[in-house]
Amino acid sequence: MPRLSLAWAHLVNPWTTIASRVVYENAWIRVREDQVVRPDGLPGIYGVVHYRNKAVGVLPVEPDGDIWLVGQHRYPLDQYSWEIPEGGCPEGEDLEACALRELEEETGLRAELLEPIATVHLSNSVSDEWGIVFRASRLHPGTSRPEGTEQLQVRRVAFAEAEAMLAAGQITDSLSVIALLHEGRRRRSQPQGRAPHGLTLKLLPGRLAITRLDPSSPTPAWAATAPVFALIRTVDQQTLVASEQSAPPELDADRGWRAFQRLGPCVVTETRRLDAILGPLSAASLPVLALSTFETDLILVREADLDSARHALTAAGLTILG
Repeated sequence: MPRLSLAWAHLVNPWTTIASRVVYENAWIRVREDQVVRPDGLPGIYGVVHYRNKAVGVLPVEPDGDIWLVGQHRYPLDQYSWEIPEGGCPEGEDLEACALRELEEETGLRAELLEPIATVHLSNSVSDEWGIVFRASRLHPGTSRPEGTEQLQVRRVAFAEAEAMLAAGQITDSLSVIALLHEGRRRRSQPQGRAPHGLTLKLLPGRLAITRLDPSSPTPAWAATAPVFALIRTVDQQTLVASEQSAPPELDADRGWRAFQRLGPCVVTETRRLDAILGPLSAASLPVLALSTFETDLILVREADLDSARHALTAAGLTILG
């Protein structure tokens, strides 16, 4: 059988629309019936459901890998459904703003980081409904505000449990299926496993500040006296990491960073497995800055993320001191 070129196939529309009429309409959908000429040349009809809102789903992910699911009775199916938080985005509303709103309304969670992971046509043989799925992380608890049409249960579950529910057919909502499959692929493509034996990090005292200097500027005297400082210089830029306490108050700097120091023997001529440290932090969607000296590594995280960083690192098998 000859192979059809996808580049060519998507340009061809074998249908011809002769006439169209709206047969039903409300605030959410419009149903029309079209008189058509089918691809085989015969006359026919085609019913199309137009959705006024875009479907938005959000997968909330905790630093330890747990996710949040929402349970509710779905009227069209007349059955209970476990799903990710989701809702409709009206025309004119920003998709990300809608995702954050739906997440907070249904679970009470607020997310600092939102990543689009997939778009989908939900039932493209009968409707034009379009959806988008986001991954939410760096979560903060709050108060849920479900709509009058929603009677919800909210559960925090291990990702393995969610995958088992999916495999058992207990999760069938399309946005949720897509979100879980994508998350599983993401985790398997970034294997964490257990950290190498003996890998230990020590939390250093004090907060650090990060600032940008003129490329030709000398090292500031206040920075050179700090217990920890790093100067990274290229031809056209210079970045300084130093004690926040030592930094002048008027300095334009990104403050509030903490440093984990890698303990144990490690020299620059040996293989450095930074992925064992950075991988869990990346999976938890935490911003990090890595610095290396001849004999050690420093991993900087924001002080506001310190508990989440500890949790992610210890869950991956690292020992944290301090």
